[in-house]
Amino acid sequence: MKGTNATDSSRRPKIGMISLGCAKNLVDAEIMLGSVLQHGMEITSRAEEADVLVVNTCAFIDSAKEESIEAILEAHQQRGLNKRAEQKLIVSGCMSQRFARELHNELPEVDAFVGLDQVGELGALVEKMVMRSSRLRDASDASETHALLFAETRPTYIPDYDTPRFRLTPAHSVYVKIAEGCNHPCSFCVIPQMRGKHRSRKPESVLA
Repeated sequence: MKGTNATDSSRRPKIGMISLGCAKNLVDAEIMLGSVLQHGMEITSRAEEADVLVVNTCAFIDSAKEESIEAILEAHQQRGLNKRAEQKLIVSGCMSQRFARELHNELPEVDAFVGLDQVGELGALVEKMVMRSSRLRDASDASETHALLFAETRPTYIPDYDTPRFRLTPAHSVYVKIAEGCNHPCSFCVIPQMRGKHRSRKPESVLA
């Protein structure tokens, strides 16, 4: 089966998602997928069909980091096995937030790194990637092949009641994120470094 060019302007790209880690990460994945739907894109559960594949990573403990790296490398390997060299690979989540610059140098297989402040902007970022790929293809410009880096130093984002989401939980349940981050610099925990300072939603936002 021939691969489909993600830069084909005649249609909108298909987006696939591999989400690892905790419920907070799952909510972030739902928000990212909600964003791509808002931009008229299609969601697919089949990674081999995706024009853009997102690996939403965890980095809370060492085993989670290892699992995330394995998932990224496996996604890249499958891209080759499926003859989908044009498929774009995005890394998001806590590992991307905390180690984006290091990963940017260590993982040339990745096309873009997205931070936690950008989860609600994935649709726009994918459009930016598609335009960039089209420009490079048309110009045959090899000078701009490095990965895009969107992660900010410390995230401040928190969703609102009207934030678009694509539910990934069973029909009878849903996660409601009421707070994010932490202000306590415990030596055994990296949550403040990854998810930023504590911020919470107002009651009317949660109960609306």
